[in-house]
Amino acid sequence: MFLQQRRIDLQKLLSNTRRMCCSYILQSIQVLLDNSPLDGTNFLAWQRAVYVSLGTKMKLGFIDGSFSQPTIGSPNFELWRRVDLMIISWLWNSMSKDIVESFMYCATSRELWLVIQARYGRRNGPMVYRL
Repeated sequence: MFLQQRRIDLQKLLSNTRRMCCSYILQSIQVLLDNSPLDGTNFLAWQRAVYVSLGTKMKLGFIDGSFSQPTIGSPNFELWRRVDLMIISWLWNSMSKDIVESFMYCATSRELWLVIQARYGRRNGPMVYRL
């Protein structure tokens, strides 16, 4: 039942995405860019800004893995890929120019998100203790 509901949700999301206009896309990018770009020292604040921004656009499922990639050749694949590439672009544009190049070769927004989390999301135990 849950998987069927997620498929319906993904189909609804992809259907709604077809109706996106340019101002909607630009507005979404601007929301991410208005905050401080990720520079490696501000991961927690940046991560929260990304969650809020993608959440308002119903796109969190792409980075949290709940909207998995459809089978290549399926009717929804190209549309899913288009949205996924848009999210990758938003994430790149929300990063400092000094670090963005090291993330250019991730294939999906989910992969990009996991790589960013692995690099910057680690907690520093001694530093937390010191606080």
